[in-house]
Amino acid sequence: MMKKIVVALLLTGLLSGCESMKGAASSMTQQTGGNELPEASAGYQPAAQLPFPKERVFQAALDTLDDLRITVLTESKDAGRITTDYVAGPTQVVAFGLLGGNSVRYKYTISVKQDGKASKLTVTAFLESSGNKVQSWRDVSADNQQIVTNLQNFLTEKISKKLGM
Repeated sequence: MMKKIVVALLLTGLLSGCESMKGAASSMTQQTGGNELPEASAGYQPAAQLPFPKERVFQAALDTLDDLRITVLTESKDAGRITTDYVAGPTQVVAFGLLGGNSVRYKYTISVKQDGKASKLTVTAFLESSGNKVQSWRDVSADNQQIVTNLQNFLTEKISKKLGM
């Protein structure tokens, strides 16, 4: 009898909570781990070119990644390319984990090219998700362009600040 009451209460709570769910955000969704996804300052717009030589921008990018504690997997100063390891994003569980959860992670590829006396800095972010029905990581960048742009602008802004801009 007690089991039936507990199950009935649980189902009532789940069903009433599901009715109010809107996307991933609801009273039944809880963030449990990882970090919030970073964003650039309000109104930040990346510069098309940076008035510094390639070597200085490349080093500023490495220093910025070190400051942010983002692991560099590969770097090639000659090619002007840096690839980072994944950074854990937030993890959300639904209904205290009974209905599953979702985790995200992201990584960066940074390219620095000499353009006359200036440099062109390109930061590309890749966003992946895992959870609920699909347990393997999958690229969700195309479906989350605003988040990807925020990640790219965040790192570009940090590198620009490291250069004194």
